[in-house]
Amino acid sequence: MTPVQTALLKLLKAHARKSRTCPTNEQLGELLATSTGVVSTNIKLLADGGWISIEHKGGRRRVYITGTDDFTGWTVTRDHWGSPENKKQRKCLKCLKMFDSGGPGNRICKRCGDTKEYRSLGSAFEV
Repeated sequence: MTPVQTALLKLLKAHARKSRTCPTNEQLGELLATSTGVVSTNIKLLADGGWISIEHKGGRRRVYITGTDDFTGWTVTRDHWGSPENKKQRKCLKCLKMFDSGGPGNRICKRCGDTKEYRSLGSAFEV
């Protein structure tokens, strides 16, 4: 298993254990500081390798962690996430300044999210 696959599996396990919403590929890419293409490819490889199963329904997905009874919650659909009612000014949870947020899961401004310190927080999701 590659380091990216290991990190993805740890994130997905953490979300599944607490039945949290399944992160989108874009969100996983941000957390791992990689592209959505890399995330997509490695999620497929995790599924092909039998580490996870992915259930799709109406443009959404949830992930089952093989060998457990743990599922993530369903992803928020792209249409819902980007809808005008979800795009608004929100206060950054790091610097407390207002910024243009793309949706309810976007609570860190781009300036704070691009810092090396913030990107190193991926370890907070370790299992």
